Amino acid sequence: MNTFVTVILVAGGTRMWMSSSTSKQFLQLKVTPVAVHCLEALSNIPWVREVIIACYTIYCDLFPKRKNLIFAHNEECRQGYVWNTLEHVSASADLICIHDAARPLLTEEDTLSVIKKANTYGAATLAVQVKNTIKAVNTEGIVQETLDRTTLWEVQTPQVVVVLKHQTHNIRRLGCYPSTIRK
Repeated sequence: MNTFVTVILVAGGTRMWMSSSTSKQFLQLKVTPVAVHCLEALSNIPWVREVIIACYTIYCDLFPKRKNLIFAHNEECRQGYVWNTLEHVSASADLICIHDAARPLLTEEDTLSVIKKANTYGAATLAVQVKNTIKAVNTEGIVQETLDRTTLWEVQTPQVVVVLKHQTHNIRRLGCYPSTIRK
């Protein structure tokens, strides 16, 4: 497979759900920030030709300097900063692989599988079948039914999509112009 993959590493969380002074993607795991473990794992995938990291500028220096590493400044919400990174995707990219930088336990086997499936089907994501019992409730919180968990999957990252090259002009038309720092 001769495919150009751009990784978007989403590292802009603000620890809203944690009682820590450090966002979980920048906590130390074996003396290295979790997000750097993700960068290393994804950079070892043979088809990855560039990595765009969405994070606040104060965190840029935590990442090792390397060729084809681009930083896109963060926005207020996850969709905003993923959107900002699209401005920087190479015109040569065939696939975009989005991964949450707070999830360091991805395997090369899983990542390769998702990339290959996206290349074949146009999009793919890592997912695990739901194990817990899931209930559907009404607006008052009263249980209406128990959902069949054999049909439910918990979506994870990476999530990979084919680049629609003819649509890239829409990014500029909609006015997304993030500033970048190249290392």
